[in-house]
Amino acid sequence: MPDFRTTIWKSERVYMVDFGRAKTGEAHRRFPDIDDIGYHDDAFAAEHGPILSAMARQTRVTVRFHRAEISGGARLFAVSTDPNLVRITSPAHGRLSADRSQNIEFTAGNAPGPAAIEVRYNWEDGPVLGRLYVRIYARIQVLMRVHLVTIVQRDALGNITAQQGHPNPFFSKNCPNRPARVARVQDFVNRANEAWVPHGIVFTVVDFVDTVWGQPQLGSATLSPNFAELTQAGALSPNRSAVSVNVYCVPTSTMNITGMGIPPAWARSQGLRFPPAPLPPAPAPARHLSSALYLVSSSAATPQTIAHEMGHYMTLCALNPVTGNADQWHSTGDVLGGTHTRDDIVSRRRLMHPMVSIPNAAPSNWRNNTGYGNLAAGSYITYRRLPAAQDITFQESQHARTAAVAPGFYAA
Repeated sequence: MPDFRTTIWKSERVYMVDFGRAKTGEAHRRFPDIDDIGYHDDAFAAEHGPILSAMARQTRVTVRFHRAEISGGARLFAVSTDPNLVRITSPAHGRLSADRSQNIEFTAGNAPGPAAIEVRYNWEDGPVLGRLYVRIYARIQVLMRVHLVTIVQRDALGNITAQQGHPNPFFSKNCPNRPARVARVQDFVNRANEAWVPHGIVFTVVDFVDTVWGQPQLGSATLSPNFAELTQAGALSPNRSAVSVNVYCVPTSTMNITGMGIPPAWARSQGLRFPPAPLPPAPAPARHLSSALYLVSSSAATPQTIAHEMGHYMTLCALNPVTGNADQWHSTGDVLGGTHTRDDIVSRRRLMHPMVSIPNAAPSNWRNNTGYGNLAAGSYITYRRLPAAQDITFQESQHARTAAVAPGFYAA
């Protein structure tokens, strides 16, 4: 990115040490992904190098340290700038081994704040060769009410003439009864948390409710709702919570999606509020937003779907702060092949990449594995802020945290 102000040597930056994710495969709270995209943060201009975070009181948070351009014979120490926030527990006494790569573990303190793990040469107070910026976050609990939705059709007398219950397989697993379906969704939420816990955000299911949608909610007699029918039913749904994110597990949809996260701000900007406002002087009924998490149980949705769609609910990638419209929904733009599309290893590594199954197309298959498995989408959530001319979708970690505590997050 051409306007970074970090001094470089000739045509490349040279780093003697480096940091990275300490495991491959699915997201894991103990092994957070590291924001190493560039070495400047427009929000904290004095802070250079890679960034990661952990939730207050997290233990055994693990990062991978690499001797990139320095001999194994060089004595190196990992030193915390604030042991009350980041207490290094391994290696003992901070002395790094001669191995080219090794893990560093730390325990997060009880309070939020910034710290850093510095790699120092020869002595514990020697020259700093590299620095990993660490943000410790307070815990934010995001409450969820999960609706197991059945769609029905009724005759003029109110008798059910047809209905669509949940299929089996249910989210790609044999779930022959309600307890099995409850366990399946709870497992999805638990695993979605693996991506978000390092950012201090914890999804908590408050309860499961059985909810019935019919023509009064959907606005039609469909058994397989489209976007307009889903969003209307989400706003008018029985059992709708005003103090939790409503998670609607619907049996099927004509939209050919696995899930959809609608943030309150975007729902407001699009006029997704139901029932429609009556003409005066008729009294206005109670009206509700369509903001919710919608999951299609006959689809191949995964925990990644929940982690990603809740990213949308928490206003990622970029909602216009004035209009509430989406300036950009995904990390690569919204149409693969479009004007503002990137399709590189950074974009594919990000949680907000639009595709779960990565296209396997030569000669670009070098980018098929970004550390989460071959052809698997990543769970990387960005920290650093870039100037708007470079990328408006960064600083996702702070954007999500800000949204999760803002008034109206649980839209009535």
